[in-house]
Amino acid sequence: MQDPVSSILDPFHPLRVSACVVHAMDRTSRVTDYRFIKEANGALTITNVMLEDDGKWQCEAENTRRYTENARPVKLVVLDRPKPPYLLIDSRRLDASNLFVPVKENSELNLACVSEGGNPRPTLTWEVLLSPGVDRHAQKVSAEVLELEEIKGEKVDKDGYKINSGAKSEARLPAVYRAHHNARILCVMEHPTLKIRQNASLLLDVQYTPSFAISRTPGFGYPLREGIEVSLKCDVDSNPPSTPRWQKDDGDTPVPQTGDGFLNFTSIRREHSGWYKCTSRHLNFQYSSIGYYLSVRFDSVDVTSEPDDQDVSVAAASHNPNKGQLEVQLGGAVTLQCPQGSLGCWSHLDPISARLRGLGYGSSQPTGQFSLKDVMYQDAGMYKCVGQSPTNKKKLEVLQSVTLSVKGCEFPEVQQ
Repeated sequence: MQDPVSSILDPFHPLRVSACVVHAMDRTSRVTDYRFIKEANGALTITNVMLEDDGKWQCEAENTRRYTENARPVKLVVLDRPKPPYLLIDSRRLDASNLFVPVKENSELNLACVSEGGNPRPTLTWEVLLSPGVDRHAQKVSAEVLELEEIKGEKVDKDGYKINSGAKSEARLPAVYRAHHNARILCVMEHPTLKIRQNASLLLDVQYTPSFAISRTPGFGYPLREGIEVSLKCDVDSNPPSTPRWQKDDGDTPVPQTGDGFLNFTSIRREHSGWYKCTSRHLNFQYSSIGYYLSVRFDSVDVTSEPDDQDVSVAAASHNPNKGQLEVQLGGAVTLQCPQGSLGCWSHLDPISARLRGLGYGSSQPTGQFSLKDVMYQDAGMYKCVGQSPTNKKKLEVLQSVTLSVKGCEFPEVQQ
C-alpha cells in the first residue's frame, strides 16, 4: 500500500479533499454527518474538524472497465494541545508548590513524568542541571553517573497512538551524590501546538554526612616556635549543616574555641603540643576527622651538624637503663627509651658510613620511645638517642647509646 500523505489541521478547521468518493480507511466512519459536504466532482469538504476525524482518508473511483481504484491515502492529523506535564516520585504526584525533595546520599531515586491528552503524542525528555557552586571534579564524580537513566517503556501498540492517551516517561538515578545537592531535574515536553517547551521540575535536597577540611595559620610545614600566634581551622561540609568542635587528645582544648571552627592560640606554648581532631554531631551521630599532631618547638636547635659524641660512654653509663647492651631473639620485640625527662629521638648508626640515619621500620613516640616488632638480623647494631644538650640547648647531644644484638633460633642437633 502506498504511504499516506499527511495533512495537519487544528480542530474546527474546514478541510476539502478533491477526489471521487472519499471515506475513512477504517470504513467505520461514515460521511453522512452535516459536517461532510460532498461536491459534484467527488470532493469532500469537512467543516468544524473534530478529533474523531483524525486518521487515514482515501478516495476511490471506477475506471472505464468498471474496476474500483484507490488513490494514495491521506493521513489527517488533528492537533490537540496536551495538558502541562507533572512529576511522580514513587508513584505519588509531586506537589507543584513544593519543589524541594529530600533524599539521602547514595540512595536510589525513581521518577516519572506524565502528560495527559494531546494529539499527536507529546515528546518527553529529561535534563539534570547541577548547582553552579558544585565542583564535581573536586568530589571525584564523573559526569555520566550524575545523569538520569531513562527507563524504556513497553512498545507502542501496533495500531499506533491512541488519541488523548497522553505520554509517560520514567527515569532513575541509581545513586544520589552530594554533587546533586540543589540540582534541578527537568522533564521537558515538546508538541506541535506549543511555541515554547513546557516543563515540570524539582530541586534535590540531598542529605549527606560530614566531611572535614583542616587548615592552619601559619601553613603546614612552617615550624611552630613557642610564643607565636597559631590558628587551626576546621571546615565541615554536611547537609543539614553541623557545627565543628575541636578536641585535644580526646579531651577538651587548652584554649576556648568559637562556633565557626577556629581554634586560636594567641601565644602557643610547649604544653599545647598533642593530637588534635575535629568532631561534629550530625543527625544524632558523632563524626570525626583524622588526627593532626601539633608540634611546638620551644628552643632553637642547631640541626645542621652531627651531635657531639665525645662523652658517649659517660652519658651511657649515667643515663642508660639498658646497660648499653641488649640482646633480642630473632622475630621478637624490643622497646628503647630515652632518658626520663629528655626530649630525644632514636637513630640507627650506619656501620659503613659511621653516620646516624633515620629509622625505617618500627614506631616512634613523641615521648622518646622506639619500638621494634618482628626483629630481623639487619635490625642489629648501635642505636643512639639524640636530643638537646643539658648544658647547651643549641647543640644536639647523644643522650644514650644501646648496642642491639639479634640472637638466632637454636636447632636441636641431628644424630647421624
